[in-house]
Amino acid sequence: MKIDQSTKEGVASLTLTLPWEEFETIINETTKRLGKDLEVPGFRKGNAPKSAIEEKIGTHKIYQEAALEAVQQNWADLIQRVGDQTIGRPRLNVLKLAPSNELIVKLDFILKPKIKLADYKKIARELLTQRPKEFEVSKEEIQKAIDWLLRSRAKYIAVDRGAKKGDFVEINFSTRLADKELEGGSSQNHPMILGEGRFMKGFEEEIIGLKTGDHKNFSLVAPQNYYRQDLAGKTLDFDVSVRSVQEVLIPELSDEFAKGIGKFESVDGLKENIIQGLKDEKAVKERKDFETKLINEIAEKSEVNLPAALVDEEVEAMVVDMKNEVLQAKLDFSQYLEQINQTEEILKKSLRPKAERNLKAALVLQGIAEKENIEVSQEEIDASFNNYLGRFKSIKQAKQEVDLSALKTYTENTLRNQKTLNFLEKIN
Repeated sequence: MKIDQSTKEGVASLTLTLPWEEFETIINETTKRLGKDLEVPGFRKGNAPKSAIEEKIGTHKIYQEAALEAVQQNWADLIQRVGDQTIGRPRLNVLKLAPSNELIVKLDFILKPKIKLADYKKIARELLTQRPKEFEVSKEEIQKAIDWLLRSRAKYIAVDRGAKKGDFVEINFSTRLADKELEGGSSQNHPMILGEGRFMKGFEEEIIGLKTGDHKNFSLVAPQNYYRQDLAGKTLDFDVSVRSVQEVLIPELSDEFAKGIGKFESVDGLKENIIQGLKDEKAVKERKDFETKLINEIAEKSEVNLPAALVDEEVEAMVVDMKNEVLQAKLDFSQYLEQINQTEEILKKSLRPKAERNLKAALVLQGIAEKENIEVSQEEIDASFNNYLGRFKSIKQAKQEVDLSALKTYTENTLRNQKTLNFLEKIN
């Protein structure tokens, strides 16, 4: 076994070379392990010969698994070369993988950048003096909360008349452009309150007057600020069927209503509770905004030399998150890029400034925690970790859906970051 090391632009590269004799032993061990639970016709489970296992699984896959096993077996020697001065997981690249040949694997470790922290205590003190000591709630905010509460207790009564503003309707609709149905432009049993303005301008006006069972075709021009820029200014043809029309009966605000909501004796008691709830919401938002402003200002005034490879990784992670969000919205990512008139490369370039800010903030928080000896106990990590696992039906399900090792690291970092922010907020 031989390990060669080089460092360039904040990345430590380790090249592991194993002679064929050593790698062949690992291949045989890997083949045996993979064949342990393998069912091959003509052989008892786990008793198939090597040739049958190779035919069933594939030689290349076995070699790939063996290469990973080789890295794992030599991990202690590899990690000793770079110590604890790395960030995240290394990027692995198999350079040579063939029968009767030596194995050559390259691992790229991103090194922690050097950080010169700004005077974070001074910055924290200055910003702390700007925080509000109490929060005001306007009459408009109170009324908006009351209106929402009343509407949440509304009754819906089916009516045999044309729909009017304020009614709840369910519709089926489809959208076409130049006689071609738009992907994502149709919906079944779609709920809407007429007058809320959640659809394209003019759409709800076309529904007003229609009864349950009515059908209507109409066309509208998409506005220039339409969320799909590829459709802005174009004529869209809609096909709508009304499934139901219901009148919304909103209750009156009264002492009886207040008593039915909870332990309130009167409207005044309900309003006091609403006011306190709004103040609490403002306090939570203010604290979050303050923490963001605080760490961003410290990061901006600190000196952090970010390796390009680290920024690349952060950008890739941001793109993966965006792809998942687009997928949840039942859109194709390439279609989404067309809508925002960008290519993936242009998108990545536009994300780099935000990626750099995110990384600087994270590294500065880590630097402050190290300087102030802020630590998280194993009990705290386990409690938060186990609380998250409670979302799953079993540990088996959790292992299938989540990288538990990465989750534990994320949990520890999140707890340490919050402790560090708490420390900064208490500086006097």
